Amino acid sequence: EKIVQSINLYSKHRKNIILTIQKMMKMLDYSDLIFYQCLFYIDTYLSHNMSEEFSEKKILYYLVGYFLCSVKSKETDIYEPSLDSFCCLKKKIYLSVDKIAYYEVLCLQSIKYNIFSYSAYDWMTELITIGVVFDCEINKSNSIILINGHRHSIINTINKCAMKMLLNITVKNI
Repeated sequence: EKIVQSINLYSKHRKNIILTIQKMMKMLDYSDLIFYQCLFYIDTYLSHNMSEEFSEKKILYYLVGYFLCSVKSKETDIYEPSLDSFCCLKKKIYLSVDKIAYYEVLCLQSIKYNIFSYSAYDWMTELITIGVVFDCEINKSNSIILINGHRHSIINTINKCAMKMLLNITVKNI
């Protein structure tokens, strides 16, 4: 009952959480890999631990903490964002650098230091890389399809469709 209550509370904040992650992504120019990893952590851990006492500020601290965990575990670039860049994510809410660092450690502890958690995006890109549909399974006469008058490889079309479906279900509360 407590978990169901927590998930229901979390669902009310999820759209705003996604918008805030997107804002951080634009601000720091990170890849979709970071977005989906952060969302995976938030969906997995925060959704099961949210209570009525969670203020918008506390949610932001967790969000930044999981975002930093995602950046440090998944990003291949050496650039690490300054904690100052997260202090003013929302109007009228100021996050302190010390508390951001504290929540990053809390988030690391909540994932049990397991940086090998895979998001839906990780699985999708892995399946696309190794192949869901192989060339040998495609009839040569049907390997190219026409979409809006343009020729496309059926395998690339399937891969793009899979990523588009992931994007579409990401914003839904399921």
